[in-house]
Amino acid sequence: MELLNFEYLEWSQWFPMSEGKLPRLITNESGIYRVRRAGQSHSDYIGQTNSLRRRLLSLRVSLKDQEMPWNDPHVASARFWALSEQEEVELEASVASSPNNPIIRKSFESLTIAHHRRDFGCSPTFNFGRMPDGWIASSSRAKGERGYYDSQIKYSKHQSSMFSTDSELRSKDWLGMEWEVFDNINTEEAGGVYRGLDPETGLPIYIGESSRIANRIRSHQKKIQASWQWVAMPGLDHSQRLEIENDLIASVICSTGQPPLMQFQNR
Repeated sequence: MELLNFEYLEWSQWFPMSEGKLPRLITNESGIYRVRRAGQSHSDYIGQTNSLRRRLLSLRVSLKDQEMPWNDPHVASARFWALSEQEEVELEASVASSPNNPIIRKSFESLTIAHHRRDFGCSPTFNFGRMPDGWIASSSRAKGERGYYDSQIKYSKHQSSMFSTDSELRSKDWLGMEWEVFDNINTEEAGGVYRGLDPETGLPIYIGESSRIANRIRSHQKKIQASWQWVAMPGLDHSQRLEIENDLIASVICSTGQPPLMQFQNR
């Protein structure tokens, strides 16, 4: 795989999604896309796709649904639909093409989100499972559970960025965190983030998050030969752990030019 660099992405200008036709520059190429409310500086959602034009058309059409869209095929549809129920929404998008390789696309998506978190001090509004406050997302179409409004629902605050473009990946205090070996895990209920290190190079080959790290690592040990380490993060919910996980993955990409070896594989 070629070395990946965030600067390789050439972003289009922002364009309104409400126009009758998408601009010709939005082709069926694979790539990364950003969506935001018009006039807003930060993005509301960042994603990757094997067809930019089809993906954005699907999102635009879903906003006209009478009921909240399903969580598939476009996970962002329910988010923007719920937002449109609360306020007048004019969306605009920007795209960048990338090779049609899912590992490369997901790597660029991770980098784009990490740079956004560092530059704006927050994640894109609706990445990592968040909805507008008060809304529960629809399930997959197969499960058949429509989303709904509940005024009691409040989503967690965004975690501060830990992303670094140049870090010592082998360090026991990588990115200012105290990494413990898996054998020292002191509770089956520990939640946080973890990493698998290549026994020969000491570099991360997999990074993950879980509310029950012990179970997750034991599952990985059946398929991935690595030295496993973890950091407890009590009090963080799933969305917040996903933010940290993404920062870690993007930091590896920046330092090595590639994602961790076993990251973004079909599991």
